[in-house]
Amino acid sequence: MCAPIVVVAVSAAAVKGFDGASRLVLLVMAAVVGLLIGLVSRTATIVEIDQDHVVLGMVPFRRTRLAITELSKVGLINPDEEPSWAGFGIKGRERTGSGRLYSMGGRSGVRITTNDGRQVTVAFAEPEPARTALAALRARTSSLRWFSDGA
Repeated sequence: MCAPIVVVAVSAAAVKGFDGASRLVLLVMAAVVGLLIGLVSRTATIVEIDQDHVVLGMVPFRRTRLAITELSKVGLINPDEEPSWAGFGIKGRERTGSGRLYSMGGRSGVRITTNDGRQVTVAFAEPEPARTALAALRARTSSLRWFSDGA
């Protein structure tokens, strides 16, 4: 994925005769690409639950923190059934359509709907983390509606 960037940068530096400025640009570019590769390799979707809150998100990027008392419905879904959610990343907005998705790919997700209608979904590559998160939420709450679409 980074190969075209490297080819263009090295070609541009070669045209300049690998002068000091070209070498500095290559060094900065290599550091930035290395940092980005490092961040992406450490990216993961999470569901963290404590006594009062649930945190859903994609580490080291964005997270959504919800109070347990705000939750209305929780369940397992298959994120692949939503066409706009293909691939991985952070997609959508909590208050529109199918809500926000945090995904590293996968067919198993936990969807949380709040009392005011916001929806947040976290997708996992394997089904076990989604089931574990759902079980932990059930242990913390008693007044929620539970659903499953067969994920």
